[in-house]
Amino acid sequence: MKNQKILFITLTHGNEAIGLNVIKKLKKINLKNQFNYIIANPLAFSENKRFINSDLNRIFPGKKNGNYEQKRAKKIIKIGKKYNYIIDLHGSVSNTGIFIIITKLTKDNLLLALKFNIQRIVIWPGADETTGSLSTFMPIGIEIESGFKNDPKIENQLKNKLINFLDQDINRTQLDEKEINKKDIFLVTGKLNKKNKKPSKLKNWIKVNNYYPLFVGGQYKNIWCYKLKKINLKNNKLLTQLK
Repeated sequence: MKNQKILFITLTHGNEAIGLNVIKKLKKINLKNQFNYIIANPLAFSENKRFINSDLNRIFPGKKNGNYEQKRAKKIIKIGKKYNYIIDLHGSVSNTGIFIIITKLTKDNLLLALKFNIQRIVIWPGADETTGSLSTFMPIGIEIESGFKNDPKIENQLKNKLINFLDQDINRTQLDEKEINKKDIFLVTGKLNKKNKKPSKLKNWIKVNNYYPLFVGGQYKNIWCYKLKKINLKNNKLLTQLK
C-alpha cells in the first residue's frame, strides 16, 4: 500500500466494464501519481449482470452476515479506508457523456472533483444517510459516470481525463472560486416517473420545462429521467455549508 493514495473502484455494477478497461490501460503508463484498483462486484461481472442479490451502489456500508453484495460492500469499505481518495467509475446506457457525481458535498469532495477536466458536476445527496453509494461513506470519494458505456470514443475520453488527473499535483487544499465558476454544477431535485406523460423532447442536459433531464433512454426501468437544477455554487448556501 506504500504511496498508494488513490483507489479506483471498477464494476460496482457487473455490466459496466468501461472503468476496468480504462484502468488496465493506465497501468501500462508511467504517471506522476500511483494508484490501485479493485473490481467491486466480481461475481456480477463474471455473469455480465448489474448485480446478483442487491444493487451494490445502494447498500453501503454493507453487512457482515448479509447477502453477496452486502458482504462485498462491507469488505470494500474496509479496503477503501486505507486510501486518501476513492473514485468510483460507472458506465451508463444513456448518452450522458462524462460527468462527476458528488453524493456528499464536502470541501474535500469538491476539491477532488475540481481536479478532473470534467465540465459537469452533479450533486446527488442520498435520501437515506444510513445506506447508499460507496462515496457517501468514504472520507473523500466521488463517482464518475460515462455514457454511452460501450462507446470507444467515450472510453478514450475517460482514459484521457484520468491520465490528466493522475499526472498532476492532486494535493491542493484550497477551493478556487474561479475554478468553481467555470464548471456546470447541477443539483438533483427529483425524477420523472413513467406514470407521468413523457415530454415530446427529452434529452440529457437540455432544459425542458423547469429542469434538466439526466439518464434519459432506458437507464432506469420505472423513470423517464432524473430532474436537475443548475446552480451557481458560489452564491448557493450549499457552499457556505462545506466542511
